Amino acid sequence: MKVAIIPTVLVFAYIGTRQKRKELQAAGYGQKVSIVKTIPWFIGGFLILAAVNSLGWIPVGVSSVIKTASKFLMVTALAAIGLGTSLTDFKKAGLRPMFYGITIDALVTLTALAVIWFMGLM
Repeated sequence: MKVAIIPTVLVFAYIGTRQKRKELQAAGYGQKVSIVKTIPWFIGGFLILAAVNSLGWIPVGVSSVIKTASKFLMVTALAAIGLGTSLTDFKKAGLRPMFYGITIDALVTLTALAVIWFMGLM
């Protein structure tokens, strides 16, 4: 199910690239913005490790430990984000970032549900 991050990241990288191009054009700059530079580096590592694991090159015991560590690190990262969040900053930022976050959450949820449905698990 973690593979759903790939299309989500690609869609938002595309959207971010288009937005950056529009901003540069509006400012009068002729610079090009590369979508490759917009995609986070960890996506490549994720794809490589997923392929290596799928090919069975990582022993089951090691893979299990890595998966457990991955879950722990994900929860730790989310906790760190939550602990660094200030309600005052939320109020100052306004509704636009909140709408953006809700949109991302909805897209991730819809992507995950689509993958589950296409796999026949629903």
